[in-house]
Amino acid sequence: MDFAEFAAVYKAYAEQRDTDFKDRWVRMRLLATIVIQPHLAKGKKITPEKLLPFPWEKTQKRSAKKGKGQELTPEQQRKRMAELVKKLGDEMI
Repeated sequence: MDFAEFAAVYKAYAEQRDTDFKDRWVRMRLLATIVIQPHLAKGKKITPEKLLPFPWEKTQKRSAKKGKGQELTPEQQRKRMAELVKKLGDEMI
């Protein structure tokens, strides 16, 4: 296995561990929300996100906000596609 292959395998392994870690925390947060709900005053509801916000959700929200302002017009999309096709050494149909 060369270095690039090892790096790709390690990256996939690290992402899987990170995903498993986050999944366990999300399930625990949901369970805590369900357990706490009956003890709240009538009319008060709590969401899992309000009960325990996670740092990785904050970064996802920030990146989503940044992406909204960067939407490309159809003309910009066509231009970008043409540049990518040219880089790959092909031509547009």
